Amino acid sequence: MSPFLLGLILGAFLVIGVQQIIYTLLWVYTGEKIGMLRNIRTAIKHLKNKEKEKSGENY
Repeated sequence: MSPFLLGLILGAFLVIGVQQIIYTLLWVYTGEKIGMLRNIRTAIKHLKNKEKEKSGENY
């Protein structure tokens, strides 16, 4: 096996490994934040509904 080919294979594994780590970190990070985001979204919806009620608009 040529050194170039070996380097290519090792590089591919390294890239895949780094990608998996990044995905895992993102998954954990977003998993923790999803609860907060849902709360923020519902809060925004409630605020928008209150504003609509004040202005007298109907859905």
